[in-house]
Amino acid sequence: MTQELYQKAMKFAGEKHHDQLFPGSQANYLLHLASVSMEILLAYQHEPDFDLDYAVQMAILHDVIEDTKTTFEELKNHFGEKIADGVQALTKDEQFSTKADQMTDSLRRINLQPKEVGMV
Repeated sequence: MTQELYQKAMKFAGEKHHDQLFPGSQANYLLHLASVSMEILLAYQHEPDFDLDYAVQMAILHDVIEDTKTTFEELKNHFGEKIADGVQALTKDEQFSTKADQMTDSLRRINLQPKEVGMV
């Protein structure tokens, strides 16, 4: 895993989620992003057949469109289209009125992405 990519994603996410707390706590939301990243790292130890750099960036950035004012274009400009496409797939579409419909739509879009997106 490239430390520079990790740090770039973490800095971006930290700035974007700066005022968001981990649900049910006083901890910064980076706690959640670090936990998801750790799950990816642990998976890599047991099944190293995936792009770790891509997967960790997805883990860190997966909520940045959904939870902040970050746009797809901004994310694409900072991290490239592949990352932005993956994050967009993980972002629930609020045009759907129910959580179930949002999840069904998101899962459909996730299944069209590389496997690293689905791992997140």
